[in-house]
Amino acid sequence: QIALLALKNKVGNDTFTELMNFFRGETIYFGDDPEERRQNIKQDFIHGMPISELARKYKKSEDAIYRILERNVN
Repeated sequence: QIALLALKNKVGNDTFTELMNFFRGETIYFGDDPEERRQNIKQDFIHGMPISELARKYKKSEDAIYRILERNVN
């Protein structure tokens, strides 16, 4: 409910009503910002979080975490 109220405040009542009518009964998922997630993974790793825990926390495979870190830690 809080997220819907925040969306309504952000887009305005008319647009909110239009979106609610258009997506009635549907589930909508707005994913994380990939760059922000990569930075969070990098920071958690720098602060000592193990790869296995990073994988669980961010719902990624350990291989995916290694690839993200290879591109971002250097």
